Amino acid sequence: MSSNAPIADVAQALINWTLNGVQCQNQLYYRSFNPPITMSQLAVLEDRLNFGFRFNFKNTLGAGTVLRSIELRDRSPGSTLSRTLNINSATTNPVNALPGSIALGLKHWVTTPNDVHPSRSFVLGIPENRVTGNMLDAVWAESMRALWAANTALPGSFGWRYSRVSLYLAGAPRAVGVASDINGTVLQSLRVSNQRRRFQ
Repeated sequence: MSSNAPIADVAQALINWTLNGVQCQNQLYYRSFNPPITMSQLAVLEDRLNFGFRFNFKNTLGAGTVLRSIELRDRSPGSTLSRTLNINSATTNPVNALPGSIALGLKHWVTTPNDVHPSRSFVLGIPENRVTGNMLDAVWAESMRALWAANTALPGSFGWRYSRVSLYLAGAPRAVGVASDINGTVLQSLRVSNQRRRFQ
């Protein structure tokens, strides 16, 4: 179930990966502090996400993981602004990654409104040496949680706030999505999660 409803003053960011040739994607949302969103604001967001995921995050993932591109789209009502940055940069970690069906789950918390539940992200490309049996290495998992939180917070000093978006209410699509600022990120579990290859 998906919705293309507009979301006032919010940009959608798609972080595109391949893991051993299989396409994967993280979908993030950012609320602009200074609407309306402009192309120059999208360029700033693109730069911060590029820095965070290419230089801070990617090389912690296992061999076979490639950061392919970042796509940005202004989801504000009536806007058609978008940008795409092609990257195609592989991790430098020599340890092979586990299959794409195995991921580290993260929860992102908001405070209001009540109908906006914690959103989730899944980190792919877990190095083989970070899992024993069916459990993730606790120190590594916590470092990844902290790194994800730091990377997604980077645009905060440049006019953007990492947000959770609600596109449905009581099972029905909203006419306009509701954005709520994310206030914290926690580990979902140290037990590895089997996920589809499109990560949120």
